[in-house]
Parts: sequence; structure tokens; C-alpha cells
Amino acid sequence: MNPGIEPRKAKLVAGHTISQAHVQLSAARPVRVQELPVAGFVKAHDHDYYEICLIRRGTGLHLTEDAERPMRPGTITIIPPGKVHAIGDVCGMEVTNVYYLAEWLLTDLRTLWESDGLVPLFLAESLFRRREQITVPQFDLEAEALKHCLKELDDTHAEWQRTSPSIAFMKSSFLKFLILVSRQYAAQQSRELGFSFRREIWQALDEVESCLSESRPLQVAAMAKALHLSTDHLSKLFKDATGFSPREYYQRRRIQQACRLLLNPRQSITDVGIMLGYSDTAHLSRLFSRHVGMSPREYRKMYLTGADR
Repeated sequence: MNPGIEPRKAKLVAGHTISQAHVQLSAARPVRVQELPVAGFVKAHDHDYYEICLIRRGTGLHLTEDAERPMRPGTITIIPPGKVHAIGDVCGMEVTNVYYLAEWLLTDLRTLWESDGLVPLFLAESLFRRREQITVPQFDLEAEALKHCLKELDDTHAEWQRTSPSIAFMKSSFLKFLILVSRQYAAQQSRELGFSFRREIWQALDEVESCLSESRPLQVAAMAKALHLSTDHLSKLFKDATGFSPREYYQRRRIQQACRLLLNPRQSITDVGIMLGYSDTAHLSRLFSRHVGMSPREYRKMYLTGADR
């Protein structure tokens, strides 16, 4: 246990969930940066989205099911979707909270993997069903890194406030922020940051991305043969590593691509289905509803709101 971190045994129960109604993400503004004062105890809650919490001023105590950690200026906490947390012992605290649509960032997963720690910290819960307990990374940014991180967040927020914000600008600033944080976290770890996947799993993950970029179906048997494994053996290794079978993971990534394409109002749902190789719109809708819990039309309506339509 690190200095200042106390183990917890009491169970935290979420009294409410931070949802789309609160964060109001949209196709035109898929990331939101909020500066907020924290006046007192923040009751236990969870989120539908990742939340990044950066302490600008003051102090507090961050509570999760497994630990109590002190918070101070420069402390950053990354709360995955569904993880319950609370904040106590608040004294003059001001924070910057960040919410984002994970599928917006998952266009080119290969590139994101190249930044050590970025995927494990900010996207893993959207990609994998991990068997180990979900953790809440929390650490302190060094002064120079904190200055640069705040600049990127301020730039992202300033662009968000524009009447017609540039998606490219927001994505560039936000990714710079994520990379800066990932580097800080990686530098502070005594162990390798990331997933200790064996070579065959990395190759299988890469093949999934190739299939998506080339709009072709995943051939699990052919992939297993190329990796000198039986289909059953590869499927077992893959599920042990990711929580999904190769075909389930492929469909998950395919639906994430559909989510990203649906954020573009100029593309019809039929066009999205054709681009991703679905036999028809009904096929896309069935699989989309199974994975996302709503139809493509409902998803699009949720994020194409108001002036963003």
C-alpha cells in the first residue's frame, strides 16, 4: 500500500448515476471539460462515462470500495464507467472534470496503443471485459506536466464553447492531454504499464483492426491457422485475455465503429450498415441494440441534439 492510502472495507453504494442528462455530450462536442467548486461531501455515485478529475485547488479524500486516498492540487483520478466513488474531507476544493465519448477516440486503435498507458487508463473498460477488479488510477502530476495538462484542457474547453467547435481541434488538444497524463503515470510505475498479452493475442487484435479498416469479415479459423494454433485454443487464449471470444470482440469493435459513424449526421443509418458490411439495416439494428442497449436511431438522436443536429 502506498503512503497516504488507507484500505477500505465498507461497501459504497451509488446514490445516483452521472448520465448523459448531466454531461450532455454530443456529436459536435464529444468531450466536455467542466471547472467546478466542491463545497462539501460528494455522495457516493457512479458514471455512464469515464470521468477524469483533476484537482486545481484545495484538498479532499477520495473514497472507493478498496481505498481512501488524499487529494491535493495536481492529483488526477480516472474513474471508469460503473465504478462507485465519493469525496470527503473537502477543504477549498476546485476541480476540473472531464467526460468523453470513448467511441469517438477509438477510430484508430493501433495508433492509440503506441502511447504507453493511454488505452489501459482511458479506454480499457470500453474494449475489454477484464476479469480482474476494476481499479481507479490516482496519482499526482509533476508541476510542469500539470501546467501543460491544464493548458490542453483549457484549450479544449475554449473550443467547446465556440458556436461551431472544430472536432479536429478538440480531439488534438484532448489527445495531447491524455498522452501527457499517460506518460506521467507510466513514469511513476515500478511495473510495466499495459496489458501483458502474449504475442498471438496482439496479432489477433491487430487482425481485428485490419478487418475493420478493410471492411471484411473476421475469419477466426484462418487467423488461428496463421498463428499456428487450433481455433479452440486461440478462442480460449483470447477470451482469457480480453473477456470476449475473437468473434465477440470483433462485433464489439464493429459496433464501436458504427457509433462513431452515426455521430456524422450526413451519413444515413443505411450507409453506416453498408460501410461496415452488414447485410441490411435490420441486421445492424439487431446487433447494435444488443451491444449498446438502444437502436442506432435512438443513439443518433441522443448525441445529435439541439444545434448539433
